[in-house]
This record gives sequence, C-alpha cells and structure tokens, in this order.
Amino acid sequence: MYHIVYKTTHKESGMYYVGVHSTDDLDDGYMGSGRLLKLAIEQHGRDAFERVILHFCESKSDAFQKEREIVNRAFVQNEQTYNLCEGGSGHKGADRRSRNIQVYDKQFTLVETFPTMVDAGRFLDTYPTTVREACEYAAEGKSSRVQQWYVCYEGDVPIKKDTTYLTERNKLLAKYNTGKRRPEHGAIVRAHNLTRPEANVVYQFIHEDGMEFEGTRTQLRDAFPQHNLLASELANLSSGRSKSHRGWRLRQVPGALPNTSK
Repeated sequence: MYHIVYKTTHKESGMYYVGVHSTDDLDDGYMGSGRLLKLAIEQHGRDAFERVILHFCESKSDAFQKEREIVNRAFVQNEQTYNLCEGGSGHKGADRRSRNIQVYDKQFTLVETFPTMVDAGRFLDTYPTTVREACEYAAEGKSSRVQQWYVCYEGDVPIKKDTTYLTERNKLLAKYNTGKRRPEHGAIVRAHNLTRPEANVVYQFIHEDGMEFEGTRTQLRDAFPQHNLLASELANLSSGRSKSHRGWRLRQVPGALPNTSK
C-alpha cells in the first residue's frame, strides 16, 4: 500500500489541489476528492489536469501530517488553489465531526470551545445541524453566523460575509447560477409586456415644468431617460392609483383605456 501526498494541477489556469491518497496502484488515475476540484474536472475534463506525487509516506497518518504542513491557512486563502480547508484531517464526515467547535462574538473574540456540535447547539440554543452548516460555510469562506454568534471548526476562521478571494471558486460553485440567465429572462419579459393591451395605449402626459408628451408609457420612459421613470409607477399613474410620478401627470385622450380605479 502506498501513502502519497499529491498535487493535481489544471494545465491551462495553473490552479492546483493538494491531497492525500492511499492506493496499491500509483497509476489508478485518482485526481482528488475536493469539491471544487471535482467541479473543475467535470467542466474541463480529466485530460486538462495532471497529477504529480509530492511525497511518499510510511503511513496514512504520516501523509496527513505532511499535508497539514503544506495545506495551511495561507495555502487555502491563495486564489490559485482548489483546497477549501486546511489539510491533515481528511474529508470523511467522522473526521470533521471529531473537530472542536469554536464560538465567537460579534467582535470575533473567542467565547468558548465545544467538543461536539450538540454541546455547541445547546449553548447557541439551536440544532446541531445548524452548527454543522455554519462550520462548513466557514470552511468554504462563507458567512458562518448563527444568530448573534459566529461559528467554525477549531483551526478555521469565523467569516462575517462571503470572502472576495473566492472569485474563481464561486464561478465553479455557481456553474448553474441563475444570474447568468437573467438578461435572457429580462428580454422575454420585456417582449411579453409589449404584447399586453395596455402597452399600446396612447396617453397625454404633462410635466410640472410645462412639457407635454403624447404616447405610450414605454415611449415616455425612452424619451426622458434622465427622469428615471419607473414602469410600475407609470402603471399606477395610468390606472389612477397615483396622481403624479416624478413631476409627470396624466390627461387621458380619446382611445385610452378607461380608468377603472375606484
């Protein structure tokens, strides 16, 4: 049985992952089990990565010790690494559950250390699963707040808000981020709104400065972008729910929809 500390690198970007692996076959093709690394391999393909062996160790515990020396806090905070947490404890749930839980106040002063999530949950008056979630968030650089406290595993740091150094990692984690589809969604909504009957109703708008404009609500917004007119407020104006919007009032002309507001 071989116990190795390895480094897997994305050939194009140079991003890398350091981990521990025990195997009888050094050519088994194992690249790593890190969450971000798996996402990257799924995105780019296995051929885009290469693995090199950094150290051969006598036992798995020796390998974890060597990993602990390499994958420290500064290593994890480097933008070029896929590692999300410090090394030396493996990735099995039992290893993480055995780690102490630290609770900090709003000034990030350590309040107390608990041996289990159950004990921490009693102190925080919450469920152990909530404590675990906060600890996992801290390990990933996300907010680890529980009520007025901040929680993390011993050896990690409490996080007030999502850190900015995870830009590239967030892109991987947000592979299916709906934000990327919002521009397309917005175009669909705008096209749909133009088919609505009230979208083509012509009104006569009068501004408090004496300006007059005859056209649809959309045409008014396009004609005066400097006024920052809101579609929702113009809808309220046309229905009679409001009397004016940023200086504009409405005087309906023949052909406009009748005012049905009470």
